[in-house]
Parts: sequence; C-alpha cells; structure tokens
Amino acid sequence: MTSGGGMFSPEEIRYLKSLPAVAEVTAKRITYTDEFKRYCIRRYNEGASPVRLFREAGLDPALIGYKRIERCIARWRAAQSRNMHAALAVLAKTPAGGGIESYIPARNTGVCGAVRIAVVGRHCGRIRLPYRP
Repeated sequence: MTSGGGMFSPEEIRYLKSLPAVAEVTAKRITYTDEFKRYCIRRYNEGASPVRLFREAGLDPALIGYKRIERCIARWRAAQSRNMHAALAVLAKTPAGGGIESYIPARNTGVCGAVRIAVVGRHCGRIRLPYRP
C-alpha cells in the first residue's frame, strides 16, 4: 500500500493478482483462495507465524499491512470454530453408530483436527481418533 490511504496502486494490484494465494484484488480488498486460508490456519495451529506464512506466499506485510494479516487470521480462526461447532451439532444428530466422516464434507475436515475425529461405535460411548501411521 505504498500509494497511501490504504489503497493498492494498479501495479500492486497486478502483482497481487499474479499470486496463487490470491483469488481477487480491488484497490481496497484482497480475497484469498480457500486453499490458502486452510493452509494458513493449519500451519498457524501448528505454531507457524502468520506474517511468515503470508511472506512465503509473496504477501509481504510492507505491501498489505500487518493489521490485514492479523485480521485475516482472526476471521479464519473464527470461521474454523464455527465450522467445528456446526460439525459437532450435526454429529449429535447422527444415529447410533454413525460416523462424522459420512456427514461432514471432506473439504471441511481439514479445517480443524477436532472435526476429523471419527465417532465410530458411538453406541458404545467411545470416541476413536483416526488411524495415523
């Protein structure tokens, strides 16, 4: 945002549009791809720095601003939490023995580890974590 006033110059817009992490750009807004959002949240939950994640994607804080990065992560984490709560609500309505994986679309299962829990043998009251080699 070197042009000042929180707006991107035409040159900056062209650059941002060229990045794989960016879906759309206007003079005031950046829309990120769903893949980038999921990647950032997964890595953030593993302890990665948000600024580092954005820099690695070509989105330097000097260009887009630290506040924008901070707010993106906050929004995406809130969405992750809402998705998890919605998935658990669906799970609560499944018949005995039903598994969460048959009720939650695959694209949502990568968002949050808690959603990945497979409730197999629910009628026994046991929760089993998915097998990880």
